[in-house]
Formats: sequence, structure tokens, C-alpha cells
Amino acid sequence: MKRLGKGLTLAAALAVLSSPAFAARHPRIRVAIRALRRVEQDLSKAPPVFGGHKAQAQQLIHQAIEHLRQALQYANEHEGRGRRQGANVNVQGGPNGAHVNVNVQGQIP
Repeated sequence: MKRLGKGLTLAAALAVLSSPAFAARHPRIRVAIRALRRVEQDLSKAPPVFGGHKAQAQQLIHQAIEHLRQALQYANEHEGRGRRQGANVNVQGGPNGAHVNVNVQGQIP
């Protein structure tokens, strides 16, 4: 599970950090969503032999995608009301404290 958790965190972080500059509305968030969907697809192909941890990770990824989608909706509704310093998406849950954490520093429109 440690490996899977590190992979998920790394995938989310890389998606945010390696995305192109804001060419469209909030492309870093959109890139992160696409990366999480790719991870979600990869996990669905893995066998169910991980004691429920794979299923838990899939649920957390789904929650992270939903939170990012809601973040885009919020940003679209509140665009132009000032700039905020940084953004933080943190999804936690499960008996083993599994979590997905994406933290972006800097000016976020």
C-alpha cells in the first residue's frame, strides 16, 4: 500500500507541477484530473488481491476528481473576485488513513 500511496501522490503532484502555464481556464487542475483518471483506469486493470486497499484508493481517487471538478466550478462562478495564495486538495479516509494530497503554491486565479 505504501508503494501505491506514493505512486498516487506522485502522479497527482506531477500532474500539477508538469502542466503547461494557464493557457485555458485552470489547465493545471484539468491536467490533474486527467492524470487521476489515468491512474483510476490503471488501477481498474489490477487484480483485486490487495486486501481492499486498491478499492479504497479507487474511492479516494474518485473523490479527488470530484473535488477538483467542484473547484473548477467554484472558480468559474467566482472568477475575478481577487487572487488567492495557493490551493490545497486533501482527501482522507479509510481504516489505514489512506489519503491523496495535492498542494499548489503560488498565485491561483
